[in-house]
Amino acid sequence: MSEKPTYIQLEQKVKKLEKEVAKRNSAAKKNNNLSEFPVENPNPVLRITNYGIVLYANNSAKPLMDLWKCKAGEPLPHYWRKLSMDVSGSKLIKYAVIECEERVFSLTFAPIQNTDYINVYGFDITEHKKAEDALREYALNLKEAQSIARLGRWEHNLLNNHLEWSDTVFEIFEIDSRKFGASYKTFLNAVHPDDREYVNQAYIESVKNKSRYGIEHRLLMKDGRIKWLSEICRTDYDHSGQAIRSVGIVQDITERKQIENAQMFLLQCGLPATGEDFFKSLARYLSETLAMDYVYINRLSEDGLSAHTVAVYSDGKYDDNVSYLINNTPCGDVVGKTICCFQKKVRFLFPHDKLLQEIKAESYVRTTLWSADGKPIGLIAVIGRRPLADTKLAESLLKLVAIRASGEIERRQADKELRESEEKYRLLFENITQGFALHEIILDESGKPADYRIISVNPAFTMLTGIKPENIIGKTIKQVMPKLEQYWLDTYGKVAATSAPVLYENYSKELGKYFEAWIISPQKGQFAIMFSDITERKLMSQAIQKANNELELRVKERTSELLISNKRLEHEIEEHRKADKSLRTALSEINKLKEQIEAENIYLRREIKTKFQFADIIGESDSIKRVLYQVEQVAPTDMTVLVLGETGTGKELISNAIHNMSSRKDRSIIVVNCAALPSNLIESELFGREKGAFTGADTKQIGRFEIANGSTLCLDEIGELPLDMQAKLLRAIQHGKFERLGSSKTIQADVRIVATTNRNLEEEVRNGR
Repeated sequence: MSEKPTYIQLEQKVKKLEKEVAKRNSAAKKNNNLSEFPVENPNPVLRITNYGIVLYANNSAKPLMDLWKCKAGEPLPHYWRKLSMDVSGSKLIKYAVIECEERVFSLTFAPIQNTDYINVYGFDITEHKKAEDALREYALNLKEAQSIARLGRWEHNLLNNHLEWSDTVFEIFEIDSRKFGASYKTFLNAVHPDDREYVNQAYIESVKNKSRYGIEHRLLMKDGRIKWLSEICRTDYDHSGQAIRSVGIVQDITERKQIENAQMFLLQCGLPATGEDFFKSLARYLSETLAMDYVYINRLSEDGLSAHTVAVYSDGKYDDNVSYLINNTPCGDVVGKTICCFQKKVRFLFPHDKLLQEIKAESYVRTTLWSADGKPIGLIAVIGRRPLADTKLAESLLKLVAIRASGEIERRQADKELRESEEKYRLLFENITQGFALHEIILDESGKPADYRIISVNPAFTMLTGIKPENIIGKTIKQVMPKLEQYWLDTYGKVAATSAPVLYENYSKELGKYFEAWIISPQKGQFAIMFSDITERKLMSQAIQKANNELELRVKERTSELLISNKRLEHEIEEHRKADKSLRTALSEINKLKEQIEAENIYLRREIKTKFQFADIIGESDSIKRVLYQVEQVAPTDMTVLVLGETGTGKELISNAIHNMSSRKDRSIIVVNCAALPSNLIESELFGREKGAFTGADTKQIGRFEIANGSTLCLDEIGELPLDMQAKLLRAIQHGKFERLGSSKTIQADVRIVATTNRNLEEEVRNGR
């Protein structure tokens, strides 16, 4: 005798059967648009009208048809006709259970979109029902199993109306047993308002009919959460038939219901809702089911460092999609993991995540979406402002929907790549200059190639051959070219069979053209011919070959003469090149010296007019002697000198003395009165300008720096120069390099700078002037 199954074994068997039913229901939903059904389908399959008239039934549906006593073309019994009309009117899938020949079937009535027909799918759930009945019977007598399965037990004494609850019942109902006693009123108040009449009536009918009952109903918790309860009850009677006691077992099946609802959600939105619609529906479903405030469904970037949302549901509405980096966020913690969960205080764990801080997030659940090859491709994040009540439920639900969401992301990516690929190849097919003709093999009875049918050509084919597509597509090669040699037919078959390409050139007498062609096989059983018109190239090649032969003879005759003439010419060219280079160099130097002398001459004429009447410095005081001593010390060097003194104290005389005692005394000192120059002309005065450098610059001007090349430049009253000019001046002093206004050419000048000022420059610098 076989051992009686345990409670856990029965429960596992029931769950397995439930999954199988859900899987079959999903398969039925996906196939509800098929116009034909396999006759040998092992499950009953029917197609009916919205009024319950049977249009089609497969062989497996015969027991049901016999039970209903109807045939194809006849109506179903009244109840089933009414159910058919309800399905047609609501456009919603409905389910029913029917017993037939000691077997139990689950029937799924699925309306076909945009039609007046309904597909009915039957699944044998006999074993499921038997196991479920056995489970309920067994659960009443197993106290240890109750504890393991979190089963609550209640007992109602009908004689004194005394009700007792186990601790598990109080926990399920979230009632403090120290404050509230067990009562039928307390029980009914906890039941969802929409289910109270149903629960109460089920109990009354059970007592009245002396039958057990098993029901599932909802509880409405104080914070608005919904719990699902499975309840089994039996009533005991005395010898007179009076009910004396009711005993029941309750179990929290919220998680199972949520998973079932999720499966139903995925089933119902699986076909019509795809892409954006699917993700939005999923985001809203997760928010409402888990009572969470925010849901983000993301697609990861290729490098996995950033995410782009495909659906955002926050505070009961949809928001725009966004992109963001996942570093320093909970996302970074979950990428590469199946799931992560923060039941509370998540914003304190990730203080750098601005979003979590802004929405005052408390709880957080996130799962990774994986591609078929095991690569992370997306994330689903659910965020709440309250601690998460049931982490196990949230994790199970996210794991379930993640499978479908992953497939949807991959499908969207595949669709995008397919559209891009089709568009790319369509444009290539229509715009290539080569002719293209695609053929398929026609096999004979022995399976060998007998002919080849033309299935498509591109515009270039018509342009090169003059043959219109409608005149050849659908026809065979033998019909189009009946005189084609067998060699080519064999070649086509070989390429189609082996995918080994063939390249050849051919001359068409009919078209009077040369063609270069490639025979290729894009897929097994097909071959394509790509060809180009090379007539012009071929004729040109022949003409070139003929001309080349004639030229070779002439070249041989002239070779010796050309060699001699070439050597003589090379020598003459080299001599001319050297002479030309020397002449250009001399002219360049002459022009440069001419410009410098002319500028210096103009400057000297101006200076003669303003020459000081006294050439020497006269004085016997210690201060004068100290100054002259310092002049003697600094004059022989090339260092830059700053002469300080009040106006009228002879700073320019000191500058002249430094120059006259230096190695540069053979050239005139160049003096620039910085205080007398307008600010907009200082740069052109110092560094020169090209013609047209600015408005009014009608001629080229050599600057003072360039004139003073090899001499001394005295910058009188340098403290009057504007700040922006000082940076350019500093570069010229440090490196001896500058550019004229309007020119990018750098000029090198060897200039010694002597500057004078009546200002305290250190104080001016401190004051920012």
